[in-house]
Amino acid sequence: MSEAEEEMVEETVEKTHEESSDMVGRLAEISERGMNYLQLGVAYILLVLFAFAVFDLAVMLFQTMMSGAIFNPSNIIGILETALLLFLIVEVFRTSVAHLEGLAVLPLVVDVAIIGVVRSLITYRVEAYATKTDALLAGAAYSLILVVLVAAFYVVHKQERRELVHHKSHAEEN
Repeated sequence: MSEAEEEMVEETVEKTHEESSDMVGRLAEISERGMNYLQLGVAYILLVLFAFAVFDLAVMLFQTMMSGAIFNPSNIIGILETALLLFLIVEVFRTSVAHLEGLAVLPLVVDVAIIGVVRSLITYRVEAYATKTDALLAGAAYSLILVVLVAAFYVVHKQERRELVHHKSHAEEN
């Protein structure tokens, strides 16, 4: 093969590589955009779910107050459970929005996990387990998970504060 032919083959290979690279880039952009739209759809679904849950909480509270059963511990726990579910929905919504905006979501994920475990602890019932040993193990597991999550909360939010102070001092220098 002559030198000119080799050059032409090399140019063709480079051009084909560039075109396939561009195509892969375009496909990645399209899939990223599609994923963002789907996440936005989930955020709107969470918003609707939140509205229904707020309405449900208001009705539950009204019915409990009108029946005079507001001081019944199981009713109070039911109301607290629904309220904590609202907090979970809000935090998952905030996590979705933060992810769409390209922000750090780890602090929000830790917050959601803490709320979920606290909700489980509030509704924890020994009677729900086959034996007292099972109930004790489940309670200990919930407690251990909560301790680990609180430690993670502390570490994550401490790091967030450090970064905020760093950004503020950096901005003041400029």
